[in-house]
Amino acid sequence: MRTGFLLVVVLLGLAGCNRKEKSLVYTPPANEKYGADPSDPDLALYEQLRSGSVQMAAVAQTLSEVRDTATGLRGNLGGDAEEALSDILSVLDSVGATVTDLAVDPPTQAQVSRDFAAADDQRKKAIQEGSDAYVELSEAYGMSKSLEEAYPDFIKLSDLLAIAQGDLTEAVQAFGGQIVSVGD
Repeated sequence: MRTGFLLVVVLLGLAGCNRKEKSLVYTPPANEKYGADPSDPDLALYEQLRSGSVQMAAVAQTLSEVRDTATGLRGNLGGDAEEALSDILSVLDSVGATVTDLAVDPPTQAQVSRDFAAADDQRKKAIQEGSDAYVELSEAYGMSKSLEEAYPDFIKLSDLLAIAQGDLTEAVQAFGGQIVSVGD
């Protein structure tokens, strides 16, 4: 009886999957504008600085959660794991300080227009420092990942470090940069 019921459920499910439904595709409105017009470099740079700063603020929030999780692991470990956790916390402090510095209010559009070169230097510096922070986070991720088998509590920490890396990648991209791995 139970097998018959399961067979009916599976057949009904397959029959429902066989229907051809209209595909839904999002088409943005024609009058919607995304980003700055490349013919206005001042506005484009301003938007990159603003967007990058907002993204860095989000990275700072993620790093705060990562740090809280890492701190919660203290005292339950021994020897090498405790030392690795201490190293991870040091990396989180360093990256957190960098990200906080990059999450400052960007210059106004008028300031960008007055001194484009200085604003662009600020953007390039943010890309470089964000990329360096990414490398540091990658090292912390590697340390955490190597401890997962012996200490399953590190799985959550590794997952959060991966999220922080993704957030940091998006922030660097918002500044107009790209994370380049060491092998590239």
